[in-house]
This record gives sequence, C-alpha cells and structure tokens, in this order.
Amino acid sequence: IVDEYQHLCSVLVGAPKQPEWDKLSVQILDDMTVVREELELISGDGINRRGMYLTRGMGISQGTGRRAPGMLSNTPREEELLRELLDTEIFHGMARFASDSLKRFFPATWAEYDNALNAVIENDPTLTRLYDDCCFAACHINFPPFSWTRFHLDSMNLTRGLCAVWALGDYDPTQGGHLILWDLGYIIEFPPGNLILLPSALVIHGNLSIIQNNVIRAAFVLYSAGGLFRYVENGMRNGGATVKEYGREAFLKRNLSAFPIY
Repeated sequence: IVDEYQHLCSVLVGAPKQPEWDKLSVQILDDMTVVREELELISGDGINRRGMYLTRGMGISQGTGRRAPGMLSNTPREEELLRELLDTEIFHGMARFASDSLKRFFPATWAEYDNALNAVIENDPTLTRLYDDCCFAACHINFPPFSWTRFHLDSMNLTRGLCAVWALGDYDPTQGGHLILWDLGYIIEFPPGNLILLPSALVIHGNLSIIQNNVIRAAFVLYSAGGLFRYVENGMRNGGATVKEYGREAFLKRNLSAFPIY
C-alpha cells in the first residue's frame, strides 16, 4: 500500500510458504485458550480500552514514566505462561517471519530496530530479546475468542516505525475481521494466519467484528516503543529531540525517509 506520494507505508505480506502453516495457525488457538483461562483466574477477564478481549505483553519497552528501558511487567506465573506460549514453534515462526519481512520491505527500519535493541541490551544485560532472530522489542498477544480492536493510534510506538500484526483464528475473512486503515481509506480482508506490516503510530486502524457464530479470532502483534530509540539517541538517558528541537521540516524529512518510494 502506498500513499499519494508513492511512499510504501503498509505491506500485506500474507502467510509463510511453510507446509501445513494454516493447520498450525489454527491448532495454536487451543494453547492460547488454555493460557487465557488461567490468566483470567489470576487477573480477571482483561477487557481493555481497545476491545473486549484479554491481552498481555512481553518484551522490552520504554516510556510512560520509566527512567530506563525495562521488561514489560507480569506476575511470575503470567510470565511463565506467556513464555511457554512464545516458545512454541508457531509463535517463534511468526516473529521470525515478521522480522524477515520488515528487513525485506523496510531494510533501513529493520536496521534501526535491531541496532537500538542491541544497544539497550548491551547497556543493561538484564534485558532480554523476545527471540534472537527477531528485531522487534516487544509483543502483545490478543487472546481468543473475540479479539477485534476499536479504532486507535499506537502513539507510543516509533513514529516512522511499523508494527507487525498477525491474524489468527478459524473465521471466514469475508464475514468480518477486516482491517481498516482509516487515514489511507482501505478496508482489507485479513485471513487467519496472515501478516500485515503497518505504521501503527501514524495511521488510525482497527478491525471489524465477525458476523459468524461459533468462530474464533485472535492476534499476535510485534512492535518497538518510540521511547527506546529516543533513549539510545540521547546517550542512554531519558529525553531525546522533540519536533520543536528538530524543526518541523527536518522532523518530517527524517520520518518520511523511512518509507521508501515504491
């Protein structure tokens, strides 16, 4: 997907060409349901401001009052449950494929993500990657059965960055679950087991509910917080240049340069 100036700004990547990928991406729903049920016993149904579903995060983040980058907070048991899920073949495969896709379509952004992540971990070895072969610093698992999101911006993510969104489930993509990129004017069928890269801090987005009965939808989202990059640029300290300090034109030029002309 390109904007009116032909900047590549979103990619409908699709599914990996891996044997039985469709079957694997449906089978993982059983594991996700088991984990969700135990998480609900620990901390409630998890209904959040973006939708009527349980979501949990893992990985490294910075912002919202943190003095320095740190691991997203979970209880020890929540951490154990989420790590078991992330260690499955399907979740590792999704993360690796998302990172490789970012490298293919947005190589400069991939390098910026990977370099910043390496830098914060070198500065604080207590921090750990999601996976050794993934450039994204963090993830959110949106648990089944009713994972659909209200329209929103991910304003804490890197302005010029992209997040990777995986759709999971057993629903018919013609009957709902469509991804809407509001500012770009697109309504996109989003089949289970498929990946989309999108600039979630720039484009208002969300997805439709599903009109079918007795079907499941979930999602796996990988991203990097903008605060990580400002922390690195500022010499491993909070802060970083603002739009005013950069100058509006320089700020726009820097961020637009991350989106190649296609």
